[in-house]
Amino acid sequence: MVHGKELSKPGIGLGFFDPDAFAEYVRCFNWKTIKGSCADYRACPTCDFEMDKADFEAGRKITVPLLVIWGAHSHTEGVHGNVIEVWQRGYATNARGGALPCGHYVPEEAPDDTLRWLLQHFKDKAGDA
Repeated sequence: MVHGKELSKPGIGLGFFDPDAFAEYVRCFNWKTIKGSCADYRACPTCDFEMDKADFEAGRKITVPLLVIWGAHSHTEGVHGNVIEVWQRGYATNARGGALPCGHYVPEEAPDDTLRWLLQHFKDKAGDA
């Protein structure tokens, strides 16, 4: 049974969660979702890497407008630096976004910033149609 500590990130805790939202996370954090999440992580260095490498070497990039947001206090920026530059440089022709002032749980920790990015992204996309 999940008690919540499994969802916490070191040094951040879970105080930013609305209690009802957190209860839903815990409810959904069962054997089936844990197994699926782990399978996804295991795929990263194996079949995902092989497919991504083949696309990169062939010069294939994501061509639809791509919104990339991440938590500035998560491991993502620490490992990859400016993530948007990584996407723009090698993987997408139309990527934009940025780091939000939060950790791993972007929508929960920075809901207003997340909403602003999403609304702008879809507004701009509607203008392209």
